[in-house]
Amino acid sequence: MREKDFMAYPLKTFVTVQPGKIATVPFRPAAAGLVKVIVSATGVLPPPAKNTGGETDPTPLRLGIILELFAPGNPKSVFSTPASKDLNVKVAKDNVLVWNDAPASASELSADWTVSIKNTGTVPAGCNVTVRYQVVAGNLGKVDHIVVMMLENRSFDHMLGYLSLPKAMGGLERSDVDGLKGNEFNNDANGHPVRVHRLASTRFASDPGHGWNDVAQQLSGGNPAFTSNAGFVTNFANQLANDAKGLPAQMQTVHDSSKVAVGASRLVHFRPLRPGAVVARASTPGGASHSESGSLAKLTLQRPGNARLATNTAPISQTFVSVSYQATAADLAATGDWTCVLENMADNELTFSTDVSFTVADHDTRSQEPVASIMGYHTADQVPTYNFLAANFAICDRWFASLPTDTWPNRLYGMTGGSGNGVDTPSTTQVETDPPGFDLKSIFEVLQEQGVDWSYYFSDFPFGLVFQRLIRDAAFTSRMRSVDDFVTRAATGDLPSVSWLDPNFNDVPDGPQFSNDDHPPGDVLPGQQLVHRIYTALAASPAWSKTLFLITYDEHGGFYDHVFPPGTPAVPLPEPPQQPAAGGPEDADTNLQRYGLRVPAFVISAWAPPAFVAKKTYDHTSLLSTILRRFCLGANGQPVSMGLRTDTSLDVGGILSAETPRESLPTAPLVPAAAAVVAGPTNPNAFGAVLRKAVVGF
Repeated sequence: MREKDFMAYPLKTFVTVQPGKIATVPFRPAAAGLVKVIVSATGVLPPPAKNTGGETDPTPLRLGIILELFAPGNPKSVFSTPASKDLNVKVAKDNVLVWNDAPASASELSADWTVSIKNTGTVPAGCNVTVRYQVVAGNLGKVDHIVVMMLENRSFDHMLGYLSLPKAMGGLERSDVDGLKGNEFNNDANGHPVRVHRLASTRFASDPGHGWNDVAQQLSGGNPAFTSNAGFVTNFANQLANDAKGLPAQMQTVHDSSKVAVGASRLVHFRPLRPGAVVARASTPGGASHSESGSLAKLTLQRPGNARLATNTAPISQTFVSVSYQATAADLAATGDWTCVLENMADNELTFSTDVSFTVADHDTRSQEPVASIMGYHTADQVPTYNFLAANFAICDRWFASLPTDTWPNRLYGMTGGSGNGVDTPSTTQVETDPPGFDLKSIFEVLQEQGVDWSYYFSDFPFGLVFQRLIRDAAFTSRMRSVDDFVTRAATGDLPSVSWLDPNFNDVPDGPQFSNDDHPPGDVLPGQQLVHRIYTALAASPAWSKTLFLITYDEHGGFYDHVFPPGTPAVPLPEPPQQPAAGGPEDADTNLQRYGLRVPAFVISAWAPPAFVAKKTYDHTSLLSTILRRFCLGANGQPVSMGLRTDTSLDVGGILSAETPRESLPTAPLVPAAAAVVAGPTNPNAFGAVLRKAVVGF
């Protein structure tokens, strides 16, 4: 009888090994493949020993073990791995962690293997032993841990298109990547070409449109017959114009610093260009000894022709004087400069710093990105973690968002295989009047039913709480933990079979200054730091050789990508539904047999070949098909169904093609800190705000 028939997989047991003794743990692999053994040994310290003189015995206590693995019929160990340390007498327990792995061939499955633990220390060792081996045939059977992280709103060309660009444009000239060539462009409203270009900053200040109708315009450029991704510039220009309507007026400030004699005046010239507030303030560092008038200074605002509009006088007890006026269109009709007149009313000469602020534009668009930025891309120095991962693991240059629309439908596809026929993120108003409370069946419920260990790790707020059954049942919410907990578990190799990671979303609750999800407005460097942290934790983990780390983005966020999504007509959602264009995915909703734009996607594993580019077509349901085909196979060998799209989508198993796992890897480069930003007003209809409203009601 095989081990898997009488003991749950993975094998987990506890043995105590006395000093100088050996303990053995038998097991039998279910299939040919990698065998991994992890032992966490804890030494319990005895009371401090006394020598004959009554003093504490200085002899150090030591915890030490040698981990060995024996294949059946072979007296020579497959590996022999020692671990030891001097124990800290100030703590009651101390431990060492040791692990190793080795391949099991098909000819070595008919008899028991043996884990041997020899205690080479001076104290008893309590050993938690975990043994994992391949239980599912094929490449997916090589992994026991699948880690998924979905970031926000960036396209493939925007983040990884540089890989194929000429070096003169910041590229790496990789001919194997379907990225940018450098000649891609969109025309602006005047018919002038706006070409792809390197973004000067890692921060993007605006949030481009990315809903269903936005994507239709981005793909068609307004011409349904023209399917060449020609409308990104036009759509972004429209977005910026709409956003500007809610912005404050743009102000300009003129500064003057001068000495002003007793009784003298100083004129500061300026010219408002739009109706709005005019504010002047003059201050002195002090030194006004006396004033016969009892006043420090007077400020007067005058329009052309010396027409006085407002004046104010400050007492000698103050160090500043200010005045304001609301300029009208009639005031602006007079041509020429306006003046701010500062009069020193003290009895001694004073130095004044004067600032005059006035309106120069209807909207303060300086917080917005230039229209051309939508055609921008990042380069290796701006996305150092991704550059490292693309060189050492696999990327997919045909991974599409599940639908040509925004966040919620795409995240729902990634978690359930569908969107409940939804094609747009709900607004806060919709959430208030008709809370989503999705009753779609999530992958987490399937894993729970199948007895598969899983955890949901979040940074600030778990998206998974939008599902009714999850939020109402402690069996699910108890599995939702912090990303810090994930890093802690990775350090010991004690990872669940499936880990789903959420980043810190850009408006829940701390705003863009703390977000690391890459959602604009925001900086991509915090996202690089997050990915670096998770990858580093996994690469150093005892579980590394049995782990698959998948990174992708929910959708393109409105950023340019040159590949037209298969199955996606260049028109908005038609009513009544009609058949989509050819090449789309199978879907129970025939009107949703279409993909969204390409997004970055990484397949990170000891089994993924370095610098590999997967050319097959994937979408977010590939996350589900990968999980299901590894962990949720029925008696007939087929995965549990999560809908037509998931059933027919491609898993990533074909990418895990290495014959042996890579254990030795270069260190990922450090990521520079992002520049500090001041949080602006939160968009009440942004993803995070709607998520919070949907789950907690405020």
